[in-house]
Amino acid sequence: MIENAFAQSMALELDRAAIWGDGTGNSPTGIVNTAGINTVSMGTNGAALTSYDKLIDAVYEMQLDNADDPTAMIMHPRTQAALAKLKDANLNPLTVPDMIARIPGLATTAAPIDEVEGTATDASSIVFGNYRDLLIGVRHQLEFRLFDSPLATTGQILAVAWMRADVQLARPKSFAPLTGVIPA
Repeated sequence: MIENAFAQSMALELDRAAIWGDGTGNSPTGIVNTAGINTVSMGTNGAALTSYDKLIDAVYEMQLDNADDPTAMIMHPRTQAALAKLKDANLNPLTVPDMIARIPGLATTAAPIDEVEGTATDASSIVFGNYRDLLIGVRHQLEFRLFDSPLATTGQILAVAWMRADVQLARPKSFAPLTGVIPA
């Protein structure tokens, strides 16, 4: 059970680093911090989602660069819920345009909800991309060890897990984050 918990935590961290890693310390540079990607903003100080227009703009930016269609749009569950709640003036659910409906929307809590966009400090992103162009190289697979000797006098066990991996984009223009999504 402990090994499984460590594996799940490490997988979540690898997701975070591959998409939102800033390249400092031992973290790889993820998609959103890679030079040359497309980016669409919700506005100078961010904005709440009210329609699918900005999502369409993100896909359009990829199309302008002749990138393949996005294979996924990855976001925080808060952002996914905001998309699901979009309504028209009569409080009817908005119809999702086909251009967006055919892209799987995946949610992960690895996505930050404290990004800064102008004066907004509670922004998030929707990262559109052809994820076949996200390369993750695993140099050392996940390894897990239990040590009981260092803490034998207290009855505790030391658990250590590690792996070495790096991230590279085969084609930066295959990605287009929509930044500055703030809660309604």
